[in-house]
Order: sequence, then C-alpha cells, then structure tokens
Amino acid sequence: MMTFDFDDLIGETTTCDKKEAVELSHPKSWLKSVSAFANGDGGLLLFGVKEDNTPVGIENVQYVSEKISELVKSRLDPIPVFRMEIRKIAGKNIIALDVEKGFQSPYFYVGDGGHYAFVRVGNESVPADAQTLRQLAVNGMGKTFDIIFSSENFSDYKFSVLNGKFQEVTGHPLSEKDFKSFSLISNTGK
Repeated sequence: MMTFDFDDLIGETTTCDKKEAVELSHPKSWLKSVSAFANGDGGLLLFGVKEDNTPVGIENVQYVSEKISELVKSRLDPIPVFRMEIRKIAGKNIIALDVEKGFQSPYFYVGDGGHYAFVRVGNESVPADAQTLRQLAVNGMGKTFDIIFSSENFSDYKFSVLNGKFQEVTGHPLSEKDFKSFSLISNTGK
C-alpha cells in the first residue's frame, strides 16, 4: 500500500500531478504524465483532485480505475511499474496512481499515430527532445555515455593533453595498456 499525506501534496510538482477528471476519450492528457514519471524519478498522479488540492471525486470509481489500468497497459510501451489505490478524501473518492521510476526507458505513450516519450520539466510533462531521448535509451540499456565504446580507432587520435598531464603526475607516458585499464579503449582498440 502506498503512503502519502494528502494535505502535504500542495500544488503540482516534478513528482506529483493532479487531474480533476479522468479523460478516458483523450487519455494522452494524463498518460503523458505516466510516461514522464516512468522516464524520470517516478511520481504520483491523483485523479479527482483540482490543482488547488480540492477533492472533487470520481464517479463510478471502480469502473474508471479499471479503465485507467487498461489504458496504461495498452498505451505505454514498455509498461511501467505502477500501483493504484482508491482513497476517500473529504468524503470524495479519488484515485491515486503511483508510477515507479523505470529502468527500461524510454517509456513511450503510444497513440495519435506514433510513439512519444515525455519527461517532467518542473510541474509539466513535455515531449523529450532528441538529446534526452538518447540519454533515456542509454539509461534503459543500463549504461551511461561514459561507458559506451566509440566506433573510432584509438590509433587515429593522439590524446596529447591527457598524455602530457599523466606524464607530469606519474613520470611516464600513457601506454595502450593504461588506456585499457582506465576503460578508455576496448580490447579491439576502439
């Protein structure tokens, strides 16, 4: 069971979004937040709550929660890890959708004729730019840019500044063996 203190969730933030209603016929309006939360640090999406934190409730809460679950599973690729709860706040039924930080990014919203990855910027879910999309893809492979080997040949470059600094500190020049031990080149020389 997820825990949160409703009274502490003031406004919308990088990890909290609120929707007064669930737009089942236009799910992109809220599924982009699910994509953004999975592509970021995770987050909480509250349905039946105004931006000013006023609970307005959701009618047919069981049906709507099932539709939310179906849409997350059918419109996000891959499917992020999420938990959903129905809570009664101030006598109103709200739906809390807790989306975990994903480890298979990028998480795409699938609809409107394409695949779209979103990220949170402040309190908004915005389309990921090309650089962010590349970083999400690298992160999803369990790698970072600094451990991806280049297709360039090591022998085509001099590394004179690095070599000079290394020699100044250690008293000897860098060898190919040193570059390999620092994981700066692979065994294939790239």
